[in-house]
Amino acid sequence: MRKTIYIVLAVLLAAGLTVIQAVIAKSASRSNETIVYVAADDYKKGTVLEDSHLNELVIYTKNADIHTSVESKQDLIGMTLSGDIVKDEIITSAIIYDSKLQAEDERYVALKVDGSNFNAGFLTAGDIVDIFFLPDFEKLENYQIVWLNENLVGYSRFIKGKTPGILINDLRINHISKTAGDQAEYVSVCVPGEVDEVIAFLEQISEYEFIGH
Repeated sequence: MRKTIYIVLAVLLAAGLTVIQAVIAKSASRSNETIVYVAADDYKKGTVLEDSHLNELVIYTKNADIHTSVESKQDLIGMTLSGDIVKDEIITSAIIYDSKLQAEDERYVALKVDGSNFNAGFLTAGDIVDIFFLPDFEKLENYQIVWLNENLVGYSRFIKGKTPGILINDLRINHISKTAGDQAEYVSVCVPGEVDEVIAFLEQISEYEFIGH
């Protein structure tokens, strides 16, 4: 009789431990539960996101800090895609930008960046920056220098010294495009329409650096 009681108690104890382990496992899995938003269909670059474009999806990750998405659907609605996406692709902050930051007389110019000319850890979309261009003046024709001078009047300052350059003030960052490793690759800035071609030209012939305010 006593042996039977011990067996029953052992069975109950084992069952209780199993339930506890299941609860712990379920809790652990939920601790890495992440809500992301995926594309409801294929969409082209320049699409302004609406509620109908987004589907909510729950995923479980080994790393709770994985960089996958924005915090809520409202953070996505009204944003513009910086590239094409396909159905069910996770929409991350790296492939959207806020087109509302652009004024009527402004244009977008994308500048390639790396760790030497842009501090991605301290600058975000909406920040105001200066850009210091260091053109190779020896490779420029006289007519190109005249063209630069004529078009940059009122928008820049010429900095003299051992490494003369052109400083363009108060440009707004519109979007920062990042690689899969979360490194800044391109920075889109809003520039006055009168100088968009000039800045695109300077980007091709210069070393340059972003200066945060």
